[in-house]
Amino acid sequence: MSTAICRYLRTLGIRVAPFKAQNMSNNSYPCASGGEIGRAQVVQAEACGLEPETDMNPVLLKPSSTHGSQLVVNGLVHGDIAASSYAGHNDFLREQIHAACDRLSGRFEYIVMEGAGSIAEMNLRATDLANLAIAHYAGARGLLVADIDRGGVFASICGTLDLLPPDERALMRSFAVNKFHGDRDLFAAGVAFLESRAGTPCLGVFPAVRDIRIDDEDSVSLEGARGVAGSRIAVIHLPCISNFTDFRLLPCRWISLPDEYPVEWIILPGTKNTIDDLDWLRQQGLADWIQDR
Repeated sequence: MSTAICRYLRTLGIRVAPFKAQNMSNNSYPCASGGEIGRAQVVQAEACGLEPETDMNPVLLKPSSTHGSQLVVNGLVHGDIAASSYAGHNDFLREQIHAACDRLSGRFEYIVMEGAGSIAEMNLRATDLANLAIAHYAGARGLLVADIDRGGVFASICGTLDLLPPDERALMRSFAVNKFHGDRDLFAAGVAFLESRAGTPCLGVFPAVRDIRIDDEDSVSLEGARGVAGSRIAVIHLPCISNFTDFRLLPCRWISLPDEYPVEWIILPGTKNTIDDLDWLRQQGLADWIQDR
């Protein structure tokens, strides 16, 4: 949705740039001017007709385990950090985020700011860097986007808005329903209910579109992925896999356990945690399976 808005504003002749205060992904991209950012902001920059730059994603967390990440600030590695100690860096990171936002705002007419996760994660409100905290700072107008593909869209929209305090609730000017399947006219009553309950207008009900391919932001999209059945190219689905989008155009199978399918190629992707992923290969029986072949 952020990418679509970026492209739409560009077609209107508006100078627009993308921004995500904090991203968490091992799918990163090296900017021509130096530094790395998440790939989501790269495709958004392309939609804006811009060269990607680090101000578009000033804080990038690259997970290396279930409890820790490599911290990248303004495109450069700042160090490794445990999830439990991340809040202690908030003041420093907030300064970097505000500075990057200010630099972009000084050069463009519009900034499309993408959030992260939910705007109503109540346990993280005090340390939020990527959602309504930066929206407050920038004086942004909020659009709440609900993915109807996941189900529970009424509870998702109404529940999210009801959890917000009045000052944050005032930021949310509209909502949208995304990835709708079938006849949208059949959802007209749903829109009317949501507008009445939420007290804000619906921007639109947007259809699920399967022929637009955009790089996935993080490895969550690989959960349950099998790839191309019968392919003789096997890619090992490592727990801490990095830059798996490199394989997007390759007709391959994703495997997490040994199998008996014939293979001509076995690919070991990059990883953010070499030792743990090597241990995982052994535990799964994949280390011997690979060597046998």
